[in-house]
Amino acid sequence: MGTDIFYEMIDEPENVHKLMSFCKDVCINTSRMYIDAGVDIIAVVDPMTSQISPDNFAEFVSPYAKPVFEYVRSRGKGCSFFVCGNAKKNIEEMCKCEPDNISIDENIPLEYVKEVCSKYGVSFGGNIQLTVTMLFGTPADNIANAENCMSIGGKKGYILSPGCDMPFATPPENVKAIASYVHGEVAEFMKSSNVLEGIDVELPDYQNEKQVIIDVITLDSESCAPCQYMMEAVIEACADFGDKVVYREHKIKFKESVVYMLKLGVKNLPTICIDGQIKYVSLIPDVELLKKSIKEAVDLKAAK
Repeated sequence: MGTDIFYEMIDEPENVHKLMSFCKDVCINTSRMYIDAGVDIIAVVDPMTSQISPDNFAEFVSPYAKPVFEYVRSRGKGCSFFVCGNAKKNIEEMCKCEPDNISIDENIPLEYVKEVCSKYGVSFGGNIQLTVTMLFGTPADNIANAENCMSIGGKKGYILSPGCDMPFATPPENVKAIASYVHGEVAEFMKSSNVLEGIDVELPDYQNEKQVIIDVITLDSESCAPCQYMMEAVIEACADFGDKVVYREHKIKFKESVVYMLKLGVKNLPTICIDGQIKYVSLIPDVELLKKSIKEAVDLKAAK
């Protein structure tokens, strides 16, 4: 049927317009029933947008999608436009339909969607990986993917969500891990997952060590962008202090690092600790500011 529609767009566009007009009426009436039943957000899901050009979208989709969103808003409810597949080329046309939100799957770069949606004042959501991360990944993998999405999406207009429907067999622990990260409860989640069982980690005697010790608690600087930036800042800041300072990354994909994190009292990621004291939480410091903090710690040890 989908292929037939594409041919008709070229050979019999009038028939396609009639079909789309019918679909518009169905969507509006379905929205009415959902809203009457108490639904607050109406989502229009388009699985075929990735297959057509922006010109085709503007001609055959926009005139019929826009009235649906107008109706939903006239009822005082929110509306979302979800698209499957790599529909990057049509994100701008989707925004022109004036939904309140556009949600995408993992095929579309979140950076691009943020840029376009911000221009049109449309919120945007996505795009945690469904199979590689949610279905087959570990809780740490899911936290890392969520962190990456949140670091790209920012704090204005972004909604963290899976790239589409979660696979049926998604482990509950993976979903709980994402929720714990969003709510700043990673430490509590890790404790409840029994990560301490059988793992014994001793913290250094920070005050009596000759060197200043910088602990960087991360998801994994090789896969998490904010963690990478934080590690790079630490490496650059430490370069001026020679052997007076030592830095170490603790990736929480390893149980020993999770225990280390808990013993330091760290609750959010990434975090920088200097001589056992939490200094920068989920904030990548300016290199000069970080150098100042390190120098204070070096001078304090030198004075003893």
